[in-house]
Parts: sequence; structure tokens; C-alpha cells
Amino acid sequence: MHGYPFSFPTSGYLKPIGGHSKALIPGVLAIHSLPFLRVFLEIGGRATAIKLKSKDEGVLVFAPIPWGPEAQSFLKTLEPNKDISQINVKYLVAPDVEHHMALKSWKDQFPNAKIFGPEPLIEKKKSEGVTIDYVFSEADGKILLTEENIHAHPTLDIPSEITSEFDFAYFPHHVNKELVLLHKPTKTFLTADLFFNLPSFEQYEGSHIDPVGGLSFLTKYLAIDSWLQKKVFGSSLPKKDYEGVLNAIYQWGFERIIPCHGEILEGLNVRDRFANLFEKYIKKTN
Repeated sequence: MHGYPFSFPTSGYLKPIGGHSKALIPGVLAIHSLPFLRVFLEIGGRATAIKLKSKDEGVLVFAPIPWGPEAQSFLKTLEPNKDISQINVKYLVAPDVEHHMALKSWKDQFPNAKIFGPEPLIEKKKSEGVTIDYVFSEADGKILLTEENIHAHPTLDIPSEITSEFDFAYFPHHVNKELVLLHKPTKTFLTADLFFNLPSFEQYEGSHIDPVGGLSFLTKYLAIDSWLQKKVFGSSLPKKDYEGVLNAIYQWGFERIIPCHGEILEGLNVRDRFANLFEKYIKKTN
């Protein structure tokens, strides 16, 4: 159970998973933040739901949390005037090979939902009978995939209602095979493990857990542009392969970053902090 170093460390969610939901943009963008332990670090967890502009009011869920009362509260935060049965969850995103545990529980609730994920998840999810519908392979990496150029990657065949609202970047050399999404209408950058922004105070609100207690004091040194973060995440990718895509993301003009682990970043300095983290790759411009 949680509480390291007073008990042996484990990884995973609390039982019940707890947390709290919040509408960042009412009717468009909602999050559910909750405690999550990774080995001995309280890194927190977060799912994001975005309502599409499609006529059928489809919803995309990025890094879903396990299905249950909290997930239902999360969806109701996005769509407060609908019953759960009326909410049209059309797309689920497993952003890397670690953020996939809840896919089956959501697929059971929304059997028509299509799943985005990296190629290694195909085998990981086969035993659960879960299919990855839009598979990102190494051939899709090292470039910002936009509505204008994604047609050159025909194996993706992503619906236009998605490509009109989202750009994608896939990092096959990242240890977790990371897929990030950029939501154009809200200028929001969604990421799981490309980087953290710890400590995760918001994710532990209302819990009995101190997110910087015990060995989790280390999270104090893992803000997005901290020295340790730069060493762990900010220089681990091959420069020749990722200089182009990281520059393209920087130039993209996002104003909000929603990481799965740690504090949400908003404001005028968000891109600068991203550039500071990846200064090995990024050529800053005014």
C-alpha cells in the first residue's frame, strides 16, 4: 500500500482510486486528477476528456483512468446535462506502453470506441481482446503529424473529425514509446511520460498522502525545466531524429500543457519552459 517508506513500495492506484474532476473549459475540456504511485514516487495520474466539434458530439479520452464511479464523475464533469449512457465516447488514447491499464474497462462500456496507441501495445493488449485501431509505428515518428501531411502515412487512416482538431507526434525512441496530442481549438498539449511537472500537489488534493513525503521528496526536483528533469528527459532522445519534431511542437503555439504526472501548465511562459527543458534540440525564436 501507499505510505513508503513505512511499507514496502508498490505501484498503482489507490483502492478506491479517488481523486477529483474539474472542467478546465466547461463543455469542452475536463480532467480527472488522482493519486498514483510509481515504484516509490508519488507522481499522480490524470485523464483528460475533450468534446469534439462533430455533429454527434463525440468525446476523446486521453489516458483513461479505470472505469468506475470516478470515471463516471469525470465524464459528467464534461457533459453535466447528459446521462452516462448518452455520452458518446468515440475515441480512447493510450499514449504509451505504460498508460493502457484502463482500456478494457472503457472498451467494455463503450464497445464502439476506437483506440489510438503505439505499435508495441498490439501484443500487450491481445490477451485482453483489446484491439489498437490507430497504430503509430516507427515510420510515423520524428515528425509533427498534421491535417496537411498525415495523408502521407496511410496506415493511420485517422478520421477527419480527429485530424481537423488534433496534431500528433510519436516518439518511438522514448523508453515508453510516447504519443503526444496537440488540440488545436484549445491550444492544449497532452502528454503522458514525455516529461513530468512534479510535485503533483493538485493530484493529491483531498487525499491522506503527502506527495513529497518519504522518498517522494525527490519529486521536488522534477519540475518541467529543473536540472534533474533535463538530465532524465530533456536530453535522452537522439538529437538528429528529434530536433525537427521538438522544434515543430515548440513553434506550434500551445498555451496549456496537461501532463499525466504533475501540475498543469498554463500561461504565457509555457512554451519557454518547454524550450528550456529541451534546449538541446530547440532553437528559440521571439
